[in-house]
Amino acid sequence: MTLSKSQYLRGIQCHKSLWLYKNNPELREQADHAQASLFNTGHTVGELAKELFPHGVEVVFNADDFQGMIEKTQELIAKHTKVIYEATFSQNGIFAMADILVRNADGAYDMYEVKASTQVKSTHIEDASVQWYALSDAITLNHAYIVHINME
Repeated sequence: MTLSKSQYLRGIQCHKSLWLYKNNPELREQADHAQASLFNTGHTVGELAKELFPHGVEVVFNADDFQGMIEKTQELIAKHTKVIYEATFSQNGIFAMADILVRNADGAYDMYEVKASTQVKSTHIEDASVQWYALSDAITLNHAYIVHINME
Protein backbone atom coordinates (compact mmCIF):
# COMPACT_ATOMS: atom_id res chain seq x y z
CA MET A 1 0.00 0.00 0.00
CA THR A 2 1.28 3.45 -0.90
CA LEU A 3 0.56 6.37 1.40
CA SER A 4 0.79 10.02 0.58
CA LYS A 5 2.44 12.29 3.11
CA SER A 6 -0.97 13.66 4.15
CA GLN A 7 -2.37 10.14 4.55
CA TYR A 8 0.59 9.17 6.71
CA LEU A 9 0.03 12.23 8.90
CA ARG A 10 -3.68 11.39 9.07
CA GLY A 11 -2.71 7.95 10.38
CA ILE A 12 -0.43 9.42 13.05
CA GLN A 13 -3.31 11.56 14.29
CA CYS A 14 -5.94 8.82 14.10
CA HIS A 15 -5.46 5.22 12.88
CA LYS A 16 -9.19 4.75 12.32
CA SER A 17 -9.38 7.86 10.14
CA LEU A 18 -6.62 6.53 7.88
CA TRP A 19 -8.25 3.09 7.67
CA LEU A 20 -11.60 4.62 6.70
CA TYR A 21 -9.95 6.97 4.22
CA LYS A 22 -8.17 4.10 2.44
CA ASN A 23 -10.91 1.46 2.72
CA ASN A 24 -14.17 3.43 2.49
CA PRO A 25 -13.53 6.36 0.13
CA GLU A 26 -17.27 6.88 -0.30
CA LEU A 27 -17.35 8.23 3.26
CA ARG A 28 -15.02 11.13 2.42
CA GLU A 29 -16.67 14.50 2.77
CA GLN A 30 -16.55 17.06 0.02
CA ALA A 31 -14.36 20.07 0.76
CA ASP A 32 -16.31 22.78 2.55
CA HIS A 33 -15.64 26.53 2.47
CA ALA A 34 -13.16 26.35 5.37
CA GLN A 35 -11.16 23.57 3.73
CA ALA A 36 -11.16 25.42 0.40
CA SER A 37 -9.92 28.53 2.19
CA LEU A 38 -7.07 26.55 3.79
CA PHE A 39 -6.12 25.15 0.38
CA ASN A 40 -6.10 28.66 -1.13
CA THR A 41 -3.96 29.99 1.73
CA GLY A 42 -1.52 27.12 1.21
CA HIS A 43 -1.31 27.92 -2.49
CA THR A 44 -0.69 31.62 -1.75
CA VAL A 45 2.02 30.76 0.78
CA GLY A 46 3.65 28.45 -1.76
CA GLU A 47 3.74 31.25 -4.32
CA LEU A 48 5.29 33.63 -1.77
CA ALA A 49 7.91 31.03 -0.85
CA LYS A 50 8.98 30.75 -4.49
CA GLU A 51 10.07 34.39 -4.23
CA LEU A 52 12.70 33.27 -1.68
CA PHE A 53 14.21 31.01 -4.35
CA PRO A 54 13.39 32.56 -7.73
CA HIS A 55 13.92 31.04 -11.18
CA GLY A 56 13.04 27.52 -10.12
CA VAL A 57 11.28 24.91 -12.20
CA GLU A 58 7.91 23.61 -11.00
CA VAL A 59 6.74 20.03 -11.28
CA VAL A 60 3.14 20.65 -12.26
CA PHE A 61 0.59 18.71 -10.20
CA ASN A 62 -1.36 16.13 -12.17
CA ALA A 63 -3.65 13.89 -10.09
CA ASP A 64 -3.92 11.53 -13.06
CA ASP A 65 -0.17 11.10 -13.56
CA PHE A 66 1.84 10.88 -10.34
CA GLN A 67 4.41 8.73 -12.13
CA GLY A 68 4.89 11.49 -14.70
CA MET A 69 5.51 13.95 -11.86
CA ILE A 70 8.13 11.62 -10.36
CA GLU A 71 9.80 11.20 -13.77
CA LYS A 72 9.84 14.99 -14.31
CA THR A 73 11.52 15.41 -10.92
CA GLN A 74 14.14 12.79 -11.79
CA GLU A 75 14.76 14.56 -15.11
CA LEU A 76 15.28 17.91 -13.35
CA ILE A 77 17.66 16.34 -10.83
CA ALA A 78 19.64 14.68 -13.63
CA LYS A 79 19.96 18.11 -15.30
CA HIS A 80 21.29 19.56 -12.02
CA THR A 81 18.40 22.02 -11.78
CA LYS A 82 19.27 24.50 -9.03
CA VAL A 83 15.73 25.05 -7.63
CA ILE A 84 12.78 22.64 -8.00
CA TYR A 85 9.29 23.46 -6.78
CA GLU A 86 6.97 20.57 -5.82
CA ALA A 87 9.64 17.92 -6.40
CA THR A 88 7.80 14.61 -6.34
CA PHE A 89 9.06 11.28 -4.99
CA SER A 90 7.74 7.87 -4.16
CA GLN A 91 10.03 5.74 -2.04
CA ASN A 92 9.45 2.93 0.42
CA GLY A 93 5.67 3.14 0.06
CA ILE A 94 5.49 6.89 0.75
CA PHE A 95 4.48 9.47 -1.86
CA ALA A 96 5.69 12.99 -1.07
CA MET A 97 6.12 16.37 -2.72
CA ALA A 98 8.80 18.71 -1.39
CA ASP A 99 7.73 22.34 -1.57
CA ILE A 100 11.20 23.51 -2.59
CA LEU A 101 14.46 21.69 -3.27
CA VAL A 102 17.65 23.74 -3.65
CA ARG A 103 20.76 22.12 -5.10
CA ASN A 104 24.00 23.01 -3.32
CA ALA A 105 27.48 23.32 -4.81
CA ASP A 106 28.31 19.82 -3.55
CA GLY A 107 25.39 18.33 -5.51
CA ALA A 108 23.30 17.59 -2.43
CA TYR A 109 19.96 19.29 -1.80
CA ASP A 110 18.32 21.31 0.92
CA MET A 111 14.60 20.69 1.37
CA TYR A 112 12.22 23.49 2.34
CA GLU A 113 8.74 22.76 3.68
CA VAL A 114 6.59 25.89 3.65
CA LYS A 115 3.83 26.48 6.20
CA ALA A 116 1.32 29.27 6.77
CA SER A 117 1.87 29.68 10.49
CA THR A 118 3.73 31.67 13.10
CA GLN A 119 5.48 28.84 14.92
CA VAL A 120 6.80 25.31 14.53
CA LYS A 121 4.21 22.68 15.41
CA SER A 122 4.85 19.00 16.02
CA THR A 123 2.87 18.13 12.88
CA HIS A 124 5.27 20.31 10.84
CA ILE A 125 8.22 18.29 12.13
CA GLU A 126 6.43 15.02 11.36
CA ASP A 127 5.57 16.39 7.91
CA ALA A 128 9.20 17.26 7.12
CA SER A 129 10.36 13.93 8.55
CA VAL A 130 8.09 11.96 6.22
CA GLN A 131 9.39 13.95 3.27
CA TRP A 132 12.99 13.39 4.33
CA TYR A 133 12.28 9.66 4.49
CA ALA A 134 10.71 9.62 1.02
CA LEU A 135 13.44 11.73 -0.55
CA SER A 136 16.53 10.32 1.15
CA ASP A 137 16.70 7.16 -0.96
CA ALA A 138 16.46 9.15 -4.19
CA ILE A 139 18.80 12.10 -3.55
CA THR A 140 21.43 13.28 -1.09
CA LEU A 141 19.95 15.74 1.39
CA ASN A 142 21.98 18.14 3.50
CA HIS A 143 19.27 19.95 5.47
CA ALA A 144 15.54 20.22 5.94
CA TYR A 145 14.03 23.58 6.79
CA ILE A 146 10.52 24.53 7.81
CA VAL A 147 9.68 28.01 6.51
CA HIS A 148 6.82 29.85 8.22
CA ILE A 149 4.99 32.59 6.40
CA ASN A 150 2.54 34.56 8.53
CA MET A 151 -0.60 35.33 6.52
CA GLU A 152 -2.27 37.35 9.29
